[in-house]
Amino acid sequence: MYKFDFNDNVGDNNKTYKYLQVSRFRWELAFSVSCVPGARADEDLVFFRPGEAPHAVDEGRNSRDGDKPINTSGGLKSKGHPVGASGIGQVVEIFKQLRGEAGERQVEKDLQVGLTHNVGGTGGTCVVNILKKGV
Repeated sequence: MYKFDFNDNVGDNNKTYKYLQVSRFRWELAFSVSCVPGARADEDLVFFRPGEAPHAVDEGRNSRDGDKPINTSGGLKSKGHPVGASGIGQVVEIFKQLRGEAGERQVEKDLQVGLTHNVGGTGGTCVVNILKKGV
C-alpha cells in the first residue's frame, strides 16, 4: 500500500527551519491547501505531533483563537480554488497577519512566524513558504 505523506518536503523544510532558527513545532500561524486530508498534512508538516491533529481539530486548537491557527481566512471553502491564485492568497494572508493588518480575521497574538503549504493536482507539485518577521 502506498503511503502518501510529505516526508520529502519536511526534510527539505528542516533546512529552512534551521536557517530561520525556528523549532519545527513552533508554528504560530499556518495556511494549508492540500488534496489530502488536512489532519494528515498538518502532522506531516509538523503543525501537530503524529496522531495529535484530529484531537487538536476537535478541541479547536486550529481555530483563529487556538494555539495553532490554520486557514484564518476560511481556506478553500470560503474562497474557492482559483489555480495559481490560491498560493498567492495564502502568502498575502500570512503577510497581513504578521503585520497585524488582517482586520476581522486577525489572530490576537504577537505573531512572528507563519507558513503556507499548497499541493497541486495529485501531489506532483508542492510549495511551502515560511515567513518570519525581521528576516
